[in-house]
Amino acid sequence: MGKFSGREKLLLGTFFSAWIIYAIFASLYGSEASVMMNFFGLSSTEQGFLTTIQCIGGLGVALMCVFIGERMNKLRMIAIGIALLFAGSLATAFGVNYIQIILFALIAGIGYTFMDIMENASVVDIFPNRTKTVLPMLHMNYGIGAMIGPFFATAVVDPNTPSSFGRPFLFVAVASMVVFVFLLIASRRMGTQNRQPAAPKKETQNPGSIFKYPSAWVMIAAGVLYFSFQRGIMTWYPSYLYEDIRTTFAFSGLATTLFFVGSLACRIVSPALFNRFNILKMTILMTVLCAVCMVASIAVAPAFITLAVALAIAAGILQGAFVAAFVFLICDMFPGKSAAASGMVMIAINLGGITSPLWMGSMKDQLGGYTIPLYIVTLMLVGSAGLIALAHRMNRKKRDAAKPAGECSQTY
Repeated sequence: MGKFSGREKLLLGTFFSAWIIYAIFASLYGSEASVMMNFFGLSSTEQGFLTTIQCIGGLGVALMCVFIGERMNKLRMIAIGIALLFAGSLATAFGVNYIQIILFALIAGIGYTFMDIMENASVVDIFPNRTKTVLPMLHMNYGIGAMIGPFFATAVVDPNTPSSFGRPFLFVAVASMVVFVFLLIASRRMGTQNRQPAAPKKETQNPGSIFKYPSAWVMIAAGVLYFSFQRGIMTWYPSYLYEDIRTTFAFSGLATTLFFVGSLACRIVSPALFNRFNILKMTILMTVLCAVCMVASIAVAPAFITLAVALAIAAGILQGAFVAAFVFLICDMFPGKSAAASGMVMIAINLGGITSPLWMGSMKDQLGGYTIPLYIVTLMLVGSAGLIALAHRMNRKKRDAAKPAGECSQTY
């Protein structure tokens, strides 16, 4: 971190901490699914809806940020987002009925989506010459939280005492408040000036014009398929191991943590990967290989649980850099519109989150197991890779048509 000023270090420290807490919170509804369903008397479909409602709130925020995000004070919106995550987490810790926790999940989903979009956009704006280093570092901290969350939840929650489900949510609330205070301090020391090259005036006046490009819609579709997988694994993989494979509750959390350990390992080395390899080609290849490893893991789990976990770790490694790469690719397609481009990423994330936990839970209720839903959501990765390749080709043609003869398009 020697290249950063003291003020930049303070700001990045709050960003990184917020993403760890955000990821821990996002993992809780899957890690604690069996306990929460027991406490509230829920079906798998109803439990899945708790993730869906967060993503419905997040989708509304993402759409708003696409259209007016560039006009907002980004650091102020990050602070508001963390405050809403605090409120939603604290209220959930003491929730007593299903209707209440639906509302609290919605509040938290709105909060962490504001935080996610505006932190991505702030990194692109404030560190334009170091984005390939700082942005993967930001997403690496999400990997840390996603790794900690399942293990932490299964360690502090007693499946024989369903009311203990609130303990991890209370921890998230306290941690969010601490980060909120430090962000207020950092905000007074760091301006939010946009250091990106100015976007064309017409584009700046109408950030929503990003939707006029077919390649934008293709990238959103690619993101929906990938984030359906990510949310589906986060929400239902622990329950699959605990209920279908009959592992212990603690092991289901540990195995899910190991998946995200693999993801974190990839995020740690991703700055070097992004600076050495073509990001587009690397993303497509690693996404397809992730699908292969995860399908194999599900296939062998009933007979060879150790091998299954090893394959799941390999899948975690292969998908670890996807989100940062996806942000790079979209921001490269639409330069000078960081909030709008980051909003597109969150549209994809929330559409995937709205759909996959709900339909996977409903399919489990109908079929009596999680195996087929997990196969389906994993195979969506192949479709995601294909759509990313298609969107890049469409965008390259658009750029080539707009450039003078003899000038070539470049990509990450």
